[in-house]
Amino acid sequence: MSKIKTVECETSEHDEPKPELNRLSPELEQLRDEDKCLKNKNADYLRKIKDLEKQIKTLETNNNNLLSRIKTAERETRECDKVKAEHHRLFSETERLRKEDQSLKKENEDSLQKIKDLETKNNSLKSKIKTKECEVEQLRMEYNDSIAKANANSFQKIGDLEKKIKALERRNERFRKELETKECENCKVLDAEVNKYKNAVNRAFLPSGKEFYSSTGVLSTLNRDSSVKLVATRSSEGPGKASDIFHHSKGKESGTAAMKGSWWCVDLGENYRLVITHYALRHGKKDGESILREWKLQGSIDGLIWTDLNSAKDPNDPLQFRDPSPYFTGRWTVEGEVGAFRYFRILQTGRNSSGKYGIYLSGLELYGTLAKI
Repeated sequence: MSKIKTVECETSEHDEPKPELNRLSPELEQLRDEDKCLKNKNADYLRKIKDLEKQIKTLETNNNNLLSRIKTAERETRECDKVKAEHHRLFSETERLRKEDQSLKKENEDSLQKIKDLETKNNSLKSKIKTKECEVEQLRMEYNDSIAKANANSFQKIGDLEKKIKALERRNERFRKELETKECENCKVLDAEVNKYKNAVNRAFLPSGKEFYSSTGVLSTLNRDSSVKLVATRSSEGPGKASDIFHHSKGKESGTAAMKGSWWCVDLGENYRLVITHYALRHGKKDGESILREWKLQGSIDGLIWTDLNSAKDPNDPLQFRDPSPYFTGRWTVEGEVGAFRYFRILQTGRNSSGKYGIYLSGLELYGTLAKI
C-alpha cells in the first residue's frame, strides 16, 4: 500500500502520461491484490493474535489456578508431613506404652504368683501355728502337772532335808568332840616331832667341785650307809633304772619315757630332812643328745605337796661341762629361805636339746644341812 500511495503521489505531482500509468496498472493491480492479501493475512494474524491472547489469558488463568493448587498442595503436603511425624510419634509412644503394658502385665502376673505363694505359706504358717498352739497348750498342761508334782516332791524333800539336817547336826556335834580329841592327840604328836628336831643331829654338806668323783654330797654319803634306804622313783619307765642316779663312780644311761611333765624323785627316808643349798646334775645321753633345757627343783615333806626351790631355763647358766664324758654335768645354787624337806624331785618344764620331752639322768647330788631325827 505504501508503494501504491507513493506511485499515486508521484503521478499526481508530475502528471505523468497515461502510457506510463497503463504500464504500471498491472503492477499496481498486483500490488493491490498483494495488499488485500496482506490485509487478509493481517486480519488473520490479528485474529490469531487475539485468539492467542485469549489462550494466553486462559493459560495464565490456568497457571494461576495451578499455582494456587500447587501452593494448596504444598500446604497440604506440609500438613501431611506434620501428620506423618505426629503419626510416627504416636506410633512410637504406642509401642512404648505397649511394651510398658506387657511389662506391667508380667509384673502383675509375678505379683499374683507371689501373692498366691504367700497365701500358701500363710495358710501353712496358720496350720503350724495352730499345731504349735496345741503343743503349747499340751506343754502348759504338762508343766502345770509337773509343777504340782514338783511342789509335792519339794515338800517331801524339804521334810527329808530337815531330817537330814538334824542328823547332820548330831553328826557334827559328834565330830566336834572327836576333833577336840584328835587335836589333843596331834598336839602330842607335834610335840614329839619338835622334840625330834631339837634332838636331831645336824651335818653340813658342801660341794667340793668334783660332784661325782668325791663323796662329799648327801646322797653319796647316805648311799654308803647300810642302815639308810634311799628310794628313787620317776614318772615313767625308760632305759635303765630310777636308782641309777645313785651310782656316781660311772655314768649309766637312764631315762624316762618321752612324755610331757616328766619328773625324777628322791626320798631321803623318814629319819632325814635336808635344808638344801646346792644340787648337781649329770644328764643327757651317751651321744650327747637329750640334754635338759628347762626344769625345776622341787621339795616336799609328804611327797604330795611340792614347793619350787630352783628353776633353770638356760643350760649355760652355770656353764656345764662333760664330766665324765659323754654326759653333761652342772651345779646350781638354791637361794633364799628354804625349809627342810624329805623329798626332792627334778620336774621337766620344757623340751630337751633334742626337741623332745623326757629326762635322762645318770647322776644327782644334793648339798646343804642334813638333819637326822
